[in-house]
Formats: sequence, structure tokens, C-alpha cells
Amino acid sequence: MLARKKREEQAMNRPTLTAIAVAVLCLLTSAGLALEKRPIDKVDTDELIKNTQTKVPSGHRHVSIIWWIPPEFWEATFAKDQNTSEAGKKRMIAALKPYSLLAVLQADISDFGVFTFYDKEEVETGLKIRFRPADGEPYQITPSKNASPDVKMLLSVIKPILTAAMGNL
Repeated sequence: MLARKKREEQAMNRPTLTAIAVAVLCLLTSAGLALEKRPIDKVDTDELIKNTQTKVPSGHRHVSIIWWIPPEFWEATFAKDQNTSEAGKKRMIAALKPYSLLAVLQADISDFGVFTFYDKEEVETGLKIRFRPADGEPYQITPSKNASPDVKMLLSVIKPILTAAMGNL
């Protein structure tokens, strides 16, 4: 109970993810369009992650990271995967293609550098996402609760990969 109250107090002292998510999506979408085109098997996924992930300034006792995961990330990752069949890769990419994934990580940091990560429900409660297409007006995006069974299964498999790709905090 005290930990929850402390988090609520800390939440009041850090920037909301709403404005930040809007800015990140606008910047990342623009940056993604501006990046050099190259064959998918030549895409440096580490560089792509750097260009689509941002740390949100939120004080020395809190960390927030937002990562827009474009379809090109999956294509480049699977292009280098020698263990999965071509048919399997195509099925996975086709299943993920209709979705735009946004990974959000939030954690409080103790005096000793221990991270206490927020759970999914806590992050989603405070998260508001507005997207502005290059040629249109911004609009609110709601996280999907009804992904296909294939996508839910794929996300459960790749969640550890996404966790590792978020990098060292």
C-alpha cells in the first residue's frame, strides 16, 4: 500500500508519457521515413533500435523508455535468422505486419540502483498515445486488447527478445 502511494507521488513529479509518446511517434515515424533504404538483410538491427527507441527524461529515480517497433525490425531480424524456415519467417512477418508495436518500459530506481519495474496494467493506465501521420491530423490510439491468437503466441515467444533489445539501462 505504501509502495503504491509512493509511486503515485513520484508519478506526479515526472513527465507524463502522453506528450512524450506523441512526440516520439511523430519523430520516429519521420525518422523512419528519412532513413536510408537498403536491402532488408543489410539493415543493422542495433542501429534501427537506436533510431526507434528513446529514453524519456524523468529524473534520476525513474526511467521510462519508449520503443516503436516497425515492421522492418522483424523483417531484418528474420532475414538474419538461420534457424527458422523461410515459410515460418513469412508466416510470422505476415502475422505481425497489421500491427504497429510500441514497447514501453517504466521503472523506479532505488538509492542502491535497484530497478522496480511497473507492471503492464500500471503502464497502460497512465499511457495515452496520439499519432500524427505525416499528411494528417493527430488521433488517439488505444492499445489493442484483441490481437489474433497467432500474434498473442508470437508476442509471448518474442517478449524475451524484446526485453533484451531494450538494452542496458
